Amino acid sequence: MDDDKPPLPPPKRPPPPVPRKNSSLNTSKATPSATTVDN
Repeated sequence: MDDDKPPLPPPKRPPPPVPRKNSSLNTSKATPSATTVDN
């Protein structure tokens, strides 16, 4: 009886891999939205 309901939206895909510019220089600063472990 769920045919009336619209199809569920596709699962949100994980963010694209961020290119590592500064491996161990500004990891959290270079990619704040990708890896925020320090904060």
